[in-house]
Amino acid sequence: MVTVFFESNTGSHVEIAARFDSEKLYMKCLHVLEKEAHELGMTVTESVDEKSISE
Repeated sequence: MVTVFFESNTGSHVEIAARFDSEKLYMKCLHVLEKEAHELGMTVTESVDEKSISE
């Protein structure tokens, strides 16, 4: 599972933006997530749980 976070540029605020079971789908959506984060003045970070991810 890939958990995507929007993180403030100061690092003082983090929120979960999305969760994906498929890394392939996450990669297809990454550009849109990055654009949205940028518009909010934030950056995208992610956490990957390799045990639960599907191709």
